[in-house]
Amino acid sequence: MKNTNQAAPAETPPLALPVVSENIPPELKALPQWVLWKYVWRATKWTKPPYQPDGQFAKVNDPATWTTYDAAMHSYQSSGWDGIGSVVTDQDGFAGIDLDKCLDENGTPEPWAQKIVDAIPSYWEVSPSGRGLRAWCQGKLPQGGRKQVLQALLQHETSL
Repeated sequence: MKNTNQAAPAETPPLALPVVSENIPPELKALPQWVLWKYVWRATKWTKPPYQPDGQFAKVNDPATWTTYDAAMHSYQSSGWDGIGSVVTDQDGFAGIDLDKCLDENGTPEPWAQKIVDAIPSYWEVSPSGRGLRAWCQGKLPQGGRKQVLQALLQHETSL
């Protein structure tokens, strides 16, 4: 029986920004924690599930489903994937920051987002949606403190 409660997908998925290999830090490239992704319509929105180079789903909590940077890039360039991603773990010494819906239509960060970018000198990239930013930083976030760290940065403008 057909589910009539699901919205029809948009005609085409969002435009994926190209991977700019030379902008990815060597420290991230060295980690064998890479996956591929492509836009997939699920229920009411486009999502970006992780995949292995062979087309099987990857799991962010299963290192056996991850690959090297070189293998991910080769598959991305030759097999029509929308992008690649690095999996962050507690053991790798990196933390990720996602700032959703923080870029205006011209790609300029909103003032609140610019404060965070200025306060955290790191590798920043535009997210696949084209409307957000993400960063990879060396360090470890406190347990349960992910959102509190960014809120503290925003509240203490004098330290920014």
